[in-house]
Parts: sequence; structure tokens; C-alpha cells
Amino acid sequence: MGLCKCPKKKVTNLFCFEHRVNVCENCLVENHGKCVVQSYLQWLQDSDYNPNCTLCNHSLQDEDCIRLTCYDIFHWRCLNQSMQRLPSNTAPAGYECPICSRSVIPADNAAGPVVEGIRAKLRGATWAQTALGVVSMATQQQQQAAAESPPGAVSQRLPTDSVEMTSERSAVVGHLGHGVSKKSAGGGGGGGGFRMAPPPSTYGQQQQRQRDVDENKYARRPAFTWLAWVLRSGAAGGPSASRRAPLSPRRRLLLVGFLVFLASSTLLYLMSTLGRQAAESDPMLRPELNPNIRVQHHAAVVGGVDGARGGSAPEAI
Repeated sequence: MGLCKCPKKKVTNLFCFEHRVNVCENCLVENHGKCVVQSYLQWLQDSDYNPNCTLCNHSLQDEDCIRLTCYDIFHWRCLNQSMQRLPSNTAPAGYECPICSRSVIPADNAAGPVVEGIRAKLRGATWAQTALGVVSMATQQQQQAAAESPPGAVSQRLPTDSVEMTSERSAVVGHLGHGVSKKSAGGGGGGGGFRMAPPPSTYGQQQQRQRDVDENKYARRPAFTWLAWVLRSGAAGGPSASRRAPLSPRRRLLLVGFLVFLASSTLLYLMSTLGRQAAESDPMLRPELNPNIRVQHHAAVVGGVDGARGGSAPEAI
């Protein structure tokens, strides 16, 4: 790949064999319309090229040329004559390049300067009109005849259609007015006119909700947000109420009781664990570390011997 020398400086894989420069598709159409252009890898493999048309073996500079999507170039007159020799019922894919057998007619979704140049050439060819979707002459004549038809036929149909639409509209309005008059008479209110309130618009609410969802998508949520969502979806049906039945009051009460039991058990476990750890590390509960308790080991030993002989036990000061 290389960089084209045009002001656009596009990175391209096309290489002009005659001028030995990288070219983009815009430069290929504008400045290298009759040059032999292929990929740069093909130039590295074989730098030899034929500056003549493959169909007539004459120089490409002599006549108008057409470059196909495979970048093979021919005289437009030679290619047109070659395609006209094919049967009239040939499919679009049957029009192939004489060198690489690729389709001459570009795909519908193809785009680019080269493709536009091919389509501009093929619009004037009778064998390519069907493949390109060009309207035939008979269809064009029918469209012109319909466009040039006198406006009397249209004007003659307009009054009947307008009368029918007016009568239908009057019937609908009369039906609505009859219903409104009945309601006003039954209500006993005298106000004269009746105005139907327009339906509330939900576009702003949906837009605001969408904006909130986008803004809070990655926000940190509290620990019990899911619990509130479960309770709210169970009470109001939630967004997926059509797929599952809402929670009944009994099931909701059981759910709340289970959550309370789980929270209480967790709290008791944490308190007992922390209390046990605090008791084990408390120096006041160990006699040898308590300064208020003094034990004389020598006196205890002597006292034990005297006690065995009938003496008194040692004292703890």
C-alpha cells in the first residue's frame, strides 16, 4: 500500500504501471483514465503490462475506454460489440470481463468513482438497460401519456370523491354531536359547547425516562434497590407484567418475612462473631495480664504442701 500524491493524500493499494505511482480512485478516473492500473502486489510480482486493448490489440490511447470494477480497461466500442454478441436473454451475471471473467455490471450496493463511470457508460447500451434497471421505452411512453393526459378526467372524478368524503364526515360529526347532546342533557349542566380534551402526550415522558436511563446506566445503586423494584413490580405489575403474574399479598408478605429473618440472622451472626473476637483479645479477662490479680506461685506450692499436712490454703492478694 502507498500514499496517493493528490491533495487528498489517500492511502491506496492501486498502482499505475505506466507512471509507476500510487493512485486513488479519484485520480484514477480524472488523470489515469487510459492507463493500466492494478494492485501494487501485482506490480511487485510482474511489472510487465500491455498498453493495448485486449479485444482489438490497438493502443488504449486511440479511443474512448471503460474501466471495469476489476480495473481491467478496454475500448468502449470493443467491449460493447463483444457484449452485443451474447444472446438477448443473458442474465446480468453472464456479462463477464474478457480477462478475469468477473461481472461487467457492478452490484447494486457498489459505489465509487469507477462504479459511477461504468454505470454512466452502460446507460447508453441496450444490452445493459435491463440489468441496470433502466426503464424501457414503452414504459417511458406510457408514463409520458399519463402525464400529458387532460386534467378533465381528474376533475370529473374529484366532485364525486369530495361529495362522498363530505357525506361521510357529516355522518360522523352528526353521530358525535348526538352522543354529546345526550350526555349534556343527562348531566343537567348548561354550558353550551363541549370540547374533547386531547389525549395526554407521552413523548416528553418517554424522552425524559430514556435520558434518565442513559445517565444512570452505570451509576452506583443502593443495596436494596432490587427489593424495591421487586415490591413495585409485584404491586403495579412492572414492565414484564404481561409475561408473569404479579405477586399476591400473601406471597409478598412471605417474601418480606423471609428477608427480615435473613437480615436478623445475619446481624446476630455478625454481633456474636465480633463479640467473641473482642472477648478473646480483651486483656482484662486473662488473669496473668490483669494487674489487679496477683498470684504467688511459690506461696501456692508451699501452701499446697502445708494443706496436705493440715495447714491453711494460700491467699490471693
